[in-house]
Amino acid sequence: MPFKESCSPLRVGDLSFRQIERHIKLCPSLILPVGGLEPVGDTLPLGIINSCCGIIADTLSDRLKVLVAPLIAYGNSTPFKSFGGSAGIHYTTLANVVTECCKCWFFQGIKRIMVLTLAMDGRRGIDSAVKRFGGDRGEDVAIRYCSLQDDDRFRSFCMSRCSGTEYGRSEWGVSALAVFCRPDLVVENRQGALQDSEAFKQWHRRGRDPDKLRKMAPEASFSILIEGIDAGTGKELFDHVVDFLTEEFSSFLIVQDNASR
Repeated sequence: MPFKESCSPLRVGDLSFRQIERHIKLCPSLILPVGGLEPVGDTLPLGIINSCCGIIADTLSDRLKVLVAPLIAYGNSTPFKSFGGSAGIHYTTLANVVTECCKCWFFQGIKRIMVLTLAMDGRRGIDSAVKRFGGDRGEDVAIRYCSLQDDDRFRSFCMSRCSGTEYGRSEWGVSALAVFCRPDLVVENRQGALQDSEAFKQWHRRGRDPDKLRKMAPEASFSILIEGIDAGTGKELFDHVVDFLTEEFSSFLIVQDNASR
């Protein structure tokens, strides 16, 4: 059954400031999803990473009863700017954006912030922002993050199901999530085209030049023969992601002093 995005009562963008202030007193925690406007092959829509990341964050918010902030749509996607519509910000700018937003929420009484991203190289800017807060600010204020495409639990699941070869990013994982989360946007299952893994590694090490990427991967694919994707496997991956995020972050986000109020 396809996932239907619900109107969560805990989306910051859907609540008044009074409602948010009341909820902060009950549970002073927040989830911040960070996306990226980058192509994943030539058949998936440009914003699919944003859509899937936002749905995962909403589901985690509903499960844990924690506030969720509006998604930051423009991540560290500048290496893809040679592809139509793709745009992003430098990872240092992303770190600044995340830092400034978190400072505001901490000022308002938020104690825990979880940052979630599904974008390629998403952790680069977010990790920098987290380090600016020193990981923990005393015992009561903290920020942690999960970059799904860098997470072994995400990647190992994809590798166990994927019948092709992947490197650089998990296009199988993004595609599987897309088929489940937004089947209305998926045109067809895609097959990758990039043949030289060493060329990708060199490109990644040597500055991630946008023009070279377009020549190397004209279909915006870093994978070979991505197959075996359907709504069933997409749901398995989605449930797996929400489950391990719940297990890892529930005790962090649900501040015990406020959990029973």
